[in-house]
Amino acid sequence: MSEEKAHDAADPRHQGQPKNRRSPRVVVCSDTRLVHEGISLALNQESGFDVVGQVQPEAAPAMVATLRPDVLLLDAGVVGGRELSHLLKAASPELRIVVFALSEREPDIMEWAEAGVSGYVGRDGSIGDLAAGIQGATRGEAFCSPRIAGLLLARVGRLSADATPDQATGSLTRREQEIMALVEQGLANKEIARQLGIGYATVKNHVHRILEKTHSHNRGAASARMRRTDPATPEPAPDTKPRPATK
Repeated sequence: MSEEKAHDAADPRHQGQPKNRRSPRVVVCSDTRLVHEGISLALNQESGFDVVGQVQPEAAPAMVATLRPDVLLLDAGVVGGRELSHLLKAASPELRIVVFALSEREPDIMEWAEAGVSGYVGRDGSIGDLAAGIQGATRGEAFCSPRIAGLLLARVGRLSADATPDQATGSLTRREQEIMALVEQGLANKEIARQLGIGYATVKNHVHRILEKTHSHNRGAASARMRRTDPATPEPAPDTKPRPATK
């Protein structure tokens, strides 16, 4: 084993310690030896952490499988880092990954979010930020700067606004689509029942399921959502015909 690989091995001081320790078990991963050694040394001087290993990216899967750390600190600059994150999360779903030295460009943030990381520490972050990221990750919290939080929330908002017609209506049955078309025309449930030759209670059940599937609170919201997600859906024409009184 090379000298550098030897440095990447787990610290033997931690072997034989009880498994029910309160301190998070941490592995630091970087392809730069000065980086992972420096961060490990700094974290070892902090209270409440148990740095059990330092590792190069290619050796990370084996070390994670052997040591089963709670948190992996991953250098954002390593080649194939996001693919490594996917691999590690697939093999160890309970593992929390905090990525550091990260640029705050939106494409980078989104790609790391999709890779399943639990915390983000920017290039100007400190050891204190890394410590907060580890603590947050072990509590199931996502640690990040206000800017990154804003980017993530904006992305969620855009995904919701950009829902495709299939997402809004693709799960509707043929009968539900027929009923929704009549709702768009402004027909009441009793009128829909008469036109389709089905029971009033059946129409109510169908409308209820339509509201659930389109995540709408009422018929008007469902109609508005259908028009928003399907530009080809026309606005309902005003109903100028007198309607019979209903009991």
